[in-house]
Amino acid sequence: MDAPGVHEADIDVSVHENTLTVRGERKGGREGGYDTRTYGRFEQRLTLPVAVDAERVEATLANGVLSLTLPKSEAARPRKIAIKSA
Repeated sequence: MDAPGVHEADIDVSVHENTLTVRGERKGGREGGYDTRTYGRFEQRLTLPVAVDAERVEATLANGVLSLTLPKSEAARPRKIAIKSA
């Protein structure tokens, strides 16, 4: 997610069931000059296609880009079933 001008303390990331929510606020613009960025509060919700392990979710903000790592939960991972001979 692009987040230029947003500080780490101004972003909240949460996962509840199969929904990822990113909330934040881009605070005031520059004095004078021309600035095309929008300012204020924002919220984005995404429905996740599979269950994730909320305890292992990681978020990183670097150079105006918020990156999220959402590992699948063990229950959502495919597992190989051993075949028994009769």
